[in-house]
Amino acid sequence: MASPSRVSLQARVRPRGGRRDTAVLALFSATLFLSAGLMFLVQPMFAKLVLPLFGSTPAVWSASMLFFQTTLLAGYLYAHESTRRLGVRRQAALHLGVVLVPLLVLPVGVPADWIPPVESNPVFGLLGLLAVAVGLPFLVVSTTAPLLQRWLAATSHTAAGDPYFLYRASNLGSVLGLLAYPLAVEPSIRLAYEIDSTVERIARDPRLFTYLRVCPGDLDVVLGDARLSLMHAGDRR
Repeated sequence: MASPSRVSLQARVRPRGGRRDTAVLALFSATLFLSAGLMFLVQPMFAKLVLPLFGSTPAVWSASMLFFQTTLLAGYLYAHESTRRLGVRRQAALHLGVVLVPLLVLPVGVPADWIPPVESNPVFGLLGLLAVAVGLPFLVVSTTAPLLQRWLAATSHTAAGDPYFLYRASNLGSVLGLLAYPLAVEPSIRLAYEIDSTVERIARDPRLFTYLRVCPGDLDVVLGDARLSLMHAGDRR
């Protein structure tokens, strides 16, 4: 029979361990929820942002989804290979530095000096823009799910043997992030901002004025409900 002091000690230790396990699960679940929601929120948001720059064609959505899915697989590959080669402890130290790198390119957006390509395949220009503007932050965020599951599996947590239940948090975040853009974010974004920024970039393009010199008639640039009319130089009085 255990002594009263030992029973009392065990009674004090167990709740403390239970609270610690619960706190770890809450932290991991919240991180997965937020990262998944952010991933599924930024995809339609950035694709909609660059849509007017490429003529609002369906290829913009297809190329954007191709880019994001490829970047997601690259993030999974990094998580798998870095953990396999370095181990959990060294990989966690490496990833701490990797997480800080996207701070160099924030905030996410179209570079101010970027001009839409007109002479080459626009798909390649779009992929290049996505890589420069949002590629690095999206890559780092995409590593969250596999890394957190691998880190939990390497601990002494009671759920370490089967960490895949964390997908419940990431799946919930994915669904809410996907619904948040059309239902909450998109209605609050002013279309005028997108139109003004697109017209400004078009107006700075010297190739536009070359077109006006060699082509007869006027040129109308239509962006949503806005119209930018440019008169041919020969028609001026």
